[in-house]
Amino acid sequence: MKNAIAVLFIFIFTVVLNAQEGKNKVKFSELMFVDYYYYLDNFDAAKKNLNGLQFRRIYFTSDYSISNTFDTRFRLDANQIAASLTSDGRIGVMVKDAYLRWRSVFSCSDPIFGLLPTRVIDIAESEWRYRSLEKTPMDLFGIVSSRNIGIELKGTLFENGSLNYWVKFGNNSANAPEVDKYKRFYANLLFKLAKEFQASFYGGYAVRLDNYDLIAD
Repeated sequence: MKNAIAVLFIFIFTVVLNAQEGKNKVKFSELMFVDYYYYLDNFDAAKKNLNGLQFRRIYFTSDYSISNTFDTRFRLDANQIAASLTSDGRIGVMVKDAYLRWRSVFSCSDPIFGLLPTRVIDIAESEWRYRSLEKTPMDLFGIVSSRNIGIELKGTLFENGSLNYWVKFGNNSANAPEVDKYKRFYANLLFKLAKEFQASFYGGYAVRLDNYDLIAD
């Protein structure tokens, strides 16, 4: 917790110093969902009638436009899910996003490097719009992690934006440090056939730990 707060303050201080010539280049945003729960009954008698408030999700995001060519995002994520708590049971804070985008290096295409969202989950959450209630199925059932450290290229194949592509090469360790030599490859095509209709096709390969065979998502 203390380390996460220190990272946050260092990042904010750095951004503020770099933004003195153009304060409109820095944008801070926050997002928070709070639940109230009440157990009318429970197999554990000690939890019957247990009730209270809990944070489902807290985001703190900084978007910094370095220039017309480069921009960055740094996002912290905190919640009270058991797996995210600290060793002493307090709210845990983790780095959710930390990446640099190089805009339009190729025609209508941007390379991005760092801790990045997985495009197939990003698309589903942006259209589904119920992330406050639950994860999307691919994220919930662990089909693919919502984040991964790596490098990607995404853009549009047509100027009208009707066909978009995304390819990525990553560690396959979510937002944790890399611990082995095995990697994951991702690809996604997004067809926007009409304003309210689109189709997304995703594929991925991860190298297995035993014999380097490729496995499909």
